[in-house]
Amino acid sequence: MVNDMSPLAWQQIVDEVKFQYSRSSGPGGQHVNRTESRVELRFDLVHSKALNPEQKALAIDYLESALKRDCYIIVVSEEHRSRKQNQLVCLKKLKSIIERALFIPKKRVRTKPNKSAVKKRLETKKKRGLIKKLRQKTEAE
Repeated sequence: MVNDMSPLAWQQIVDEVKFQYSRSSGPGGQHVNRTESRVELRFDLVHSKALNPEQKALAIDYLESALKRDCYIIVVSEEHRSRKQNQLVCLKKLKSIIERALFIPKKRVRTKPNKSAVKKRLETKKKRGLIKKLRQKTEAE
């Protein structure tokens, strides 16, 4: 079961997100040295108004090792030359992180094996036992 996040809630999350920009690393010459296309997205999980307390608790438990101090989710992108594209990549990453954190797996319903399966299992056990019994030395030997 997915703890659904409505489009309205997602828009509220996007509104709460803070972006920081810096120069991207790697090759690219003059362009990469002059533009601040690297995007760092910060989302304050604890103080978010978009998520209810249950969702926050689920997300904090799931993201425990990945959260920075003060429960910030930090996502970085410097894949593209454009700042706007990197912003979109960060938002996609954040959305997938939050969706995974809010996912509640279904409880498994235990089922009993049907009669034919039980019968077949017992027959194979009997055959196996008989094979092993035939391997043993008899008292006459």
